[in-house]
Amino acid sequence: MYKLLRVEWFKVKGYKAFWIILALFAIPFPIVFVQVVKKLDEQLSAFSTLITAYPNLWQFTAYWGSYNIILLGMLVILMITNEHTYRTMRQNIIDGWSRQQFFYAKLMPIFILALFSTVLIALTGWIAGYEVDDLLNVNKGTTYIFYSFLQSLDYLLAALFIGVYVKRAALSIAIYFMYAILGGESLVRFLLNRYIGGEVGNFLPLQVSDEMIPIPGLDKLPGKSGFSSEYNTETYLIATLIYIAIFIYLIYRKLQKSDL
Repeated sequence: MYKLLRVEWFKVKGYKAFWIILALFAIPFPIVFVQVVKKLDEQLSAFSTLITAYPNLWQFTAYWGSYNIILLGMLVILMITNEHTYRTMRQNIIDGWSRQQFFYAKLMPIFILALFSTVLIALTGWIAGYEVDDLLNVNKGTTYIFYSFLQSLDYLLAALFIGVYVKRAALSIAIYFMYAILGGESLVRFLLNRYIGGEVGNFLPLQVSDEMIPIPGLDKLPGKSGFSSEYNTETYLIATLIYIAIFIYLIYRKLQKSDL
């Protein structure tokens, strides 16, 4: 496994886009988020504890951090589509790799990036709490950090899935952005919930992990009492794990049968 990771590292260490996207992911979010939390703590007064105090602060951090994961999804797509563009998958197989080894070499960075994202969110939440709270309740609500890890896996595996099946970088990124950011999944969710009911749309591939981390305190604000889901977090957790398993299986199957 170490040798596989080492090869993957050599592929990306000189890749400028890798470092640019990683920097855009890791630097702006903590800086901006901490400043926003400080401002909200000063201005929200009576409602500040719904967002800027633990345990809700962990949820607030994980919620906004989820938007940042899209950048890592784009990075994953570039990494896997480069394998097709530069024929490195073919070369790895010629050099003696099995297709299963290639699959592991693609899967391990996904878990590493998901862990990196989770650590960044945890550190950001801790720093923000240090600035505005007394840290006495810092251990409460940390379950959202775990939810954030699963959400990262869900989004990154979805990106890998698209890249593996589409193969072309520009088209893969366009599909990912249209579905994840530009309202593709939101539109499908709206239509399903409206015409089928039962919050079926909440169980779409990415939305299901979003449902584990709703906006904190929204259902407690005046006039927002109807914003809670009819399903509990554990239901969405199980559904997210199922999607993660499905993505891994479909990616594995494609890499086993794909033309080189």
